[in-house]
Amino acid sequence: MSLKIPLHSPWIEKDEVLKLKEVWESGNISTGWQVEQFERELAEYIGTKHVVCFSSGTAALHLALIVAGIEPGDEVIVPAFTFPSTAHIPVLLGAKPIYADTEYVTYNINPKEVEKTITDKTKAIIPVSAFGLPYDMEAIRAIADKHSLKVIGDNAGAIGSKYWGARLGAADCDLHEQDGKPKQDKEGHIIRGKAEDISIFSFHATKTLTTGEGGCACTDNADWAVQMRMLRDHGSIVRSEPEHKKRFVTVGFNYRMSDDHAAVGRVQLAKLEEMIARRRSVASIYTELLETLNPIKMVGTSPERMIKTHEKTYNILTPFEGDGYFHTFQRYVIYLTYADGVIVRNEMRKQGIETTFGYYCVPDEPFNEQIGTYKRCPTARKCFQHTLALPCYHTITKDQQETVVNTLKEILRL
Repeated sequence: MSLKIPLHSPWIEKDEVLKLKEVWESGNISTGWQVEQFERELAEYIGTKHVVCFSSGTAALHLALIVAGIEPGDEVIVPAFTFPSTAHIPVLLGAKPIYADTEYVTYNINPKEVEKTITDKTKAIIPVSAFGLPYDMEAIRAIADKHSLKVIGDNAGAIGSKYWGARLGAADCDLHEQDGKPKQDKEGHIIRGKAEDISIFSFHATKTLTTGEGGCACTDNADWAVQMRMLRDHGSIVRSEPEHKKRFVTVGFNYRMSDDHAAVGRVQLAKLEEMIARRRSVASIYTELLETLNPIKMVGTSPERMIKTHEKTYNILTPFEGDGYFHTFQRYVIYLTYADGVIVRNEMRKQGIETTFGYYCVPDEPFNEQIGTYKRCPTARKCFQHTLALPCYHTITKDQQETVVNTLKEILRL
């Protein structure tokens, strides 16, 4: 069935095509100058010291965990409501993913649930910034400091998102001692530092900034950046003596980004702020249109406690954006309080409108039975069953958005 309104559509224009033509005609299409320049421009935009580009965001996460020291037998805390690759990578390293349930309010990892899952085998936390909304960085950093854990931020869909004014990949927060007290310098001033040890982003076709496939890792740790560059290229480094050639000093991977992908990324980065502004405008229009369907913004508790008052019954919960959080709306996700998400998605598709669920409830996926990591996470399961991602991209028109909302209204009989 042809779709009259797709779920997503990358904003590819003439400039990207011309840039690709320039790279192809140069004959240099593997990893080279374009990748190096893209990394420098990303580092400047984000505000971090080092950016290393890869063939995918998953590749970036893989090498981030390796350089952070994750080994067989370790435990890594991951969100229950996310894309499965967040849990897959620890398994590929012989570690065990430990699921922490979700917040209804943000769809992000619940810090209280994180605290409950920590054992003496826990080595890292991989929080995800769901759909472009930063997770609670202050709370996660405090937990990590208390237990001497690494924080590897999976911000795959959140390029350009901000936490208290700083872009993800460069956001900072108060640091804490193991007893929970804030770290202080000799003069008694609270010490602040990076909220994440490493942050990763994806440039997949569904993301705000796309290179088709691709991703990157950001860190202020120069040694980790060197290691990731080496590991992405078969474990090699370039030495000049006795001749200029690669030497393979460890076992590595082929996780390189190509110059043609990087060239597209550079064009996309130049207009990223405009793309984010357009997405935020689309989100604002959706929220305004959905007011007719009795939504309520989530403010910090479960839908079951919020959907009923003595006057109204609320059918839809619209996205949350609290103080200090800057949402880039890689997806516009609503919560259908009473409706079955599968039924609604199928009906929307029959009308030519593509929608999807927010994320997977990863603990419910079959691979967990194979590796013995199943865990009941009721909030993540409900979010999987009841969330609906509406078409959201830079070029969607208000007329199309009205069609989406009116069709939803008919299906829900509101």
